[in-house]
Amino acid sequence: MRNIFRVVLSFVVVTIVAPAGWSAVTAYSQDFEGMAPPSPGALLGDNWLVFANVYDPGGTYLYGYGSFPAPNDGAAFCAIATGQGGPPQGDQQLSVYSDYNNPDHGAGYLIETNVFQEQTIAAADAGTTVVFTFDAKYGNLEGASEAEAFIKTLNPGAGYATTNHVTIDMTTVPPSWGTYSIQLAIDSGLVGQILQFGFTTRASNYEGSGIYYDNVNSEAALFADGFESGDLSAWSGVGPDGGSFGGRNATRFSASLPDRGRSFGPDRARSQINVQAGFSVERAGDATPSRRAARPPSTVVR
Repeated sequence: MRNIFRVVLSFVVVTIVAPAGWSAVTAYSQDFEGMAPPSPGALLGDNWLVFANVYDPGGTYLYGYGSFPAPNDGAAFCAIATGQGGPPQGDQQLSVYSDYNNPDHGAGYLIETNVFQEQTIAAADAGTTVVFTFDAKYGNLEGASEAEAFIKTLNPGAGYATTNHVTIDMTTVPPSWGTYSIQLAIDSGLVGQILQFGFTTRASNYEGSGIYYDNVNSEAALFADGFESGDLSAWSGVGPDGGSFGGRNATRFSASLPDRGRSFGPDRARSQINVQAGFSVERAGDATPSRRAARPPSTVVR
């Protein structure tokens, strides 16, 4: 599994609030190296869940099913794959795809599958930002099939209505590995709600829909600034666009590795830092905007 380079801010113009303790949304990390290979009736384990929604060809919602423990038998939703990774991904990866056990594929219905983790948001999480980072590459997605990664919140007090749904399009990811990241700010209004993060596919007519994922990480951190916009060139960061981290490249800050003039991150996500105050940067890769046509929002994933 690839190393994640972290950084410490000894002194900077924007203050980062240091957490007094761990929040109730616990950090999650999985490289899939310790999981068993697929076998009949096997489950993925590690609290992975699945849910499916089905739509007719016109986009009208028909029904849903789940949540169930994620399978690892190769026929539906997901399974452990081997031999698809480079050194940062190791020997095993997670392959996510449609539910090909559903006969409504043959009727031309759209089968939306969700493979995800979930936790409950507590009062201690208010003011944090959940950051979901992972590696991904193209599998066998074809035709009209689509894929995305998501962070979602559901309100059990309102019939599990979706209150947030942040996504990143995976439909056009290349056959080479890249690192991707999305995030969601947690406020006090989300306390008691369910946080989900994971991967979605949409496919019909038994078309291929597979995407490979690895090095899945999620954590909640306390920031005074989300660092999602603005020109950070005043901090002497030299990014791929020549100086500003406020453009297409996501950045976030953590602890604790003081250094100077060092390059951080895998080759696909370079960032050269001129450290002036004992800080550096942890970077995820570029987030590709969604190019797919709008679809009806997913029904509650439960």
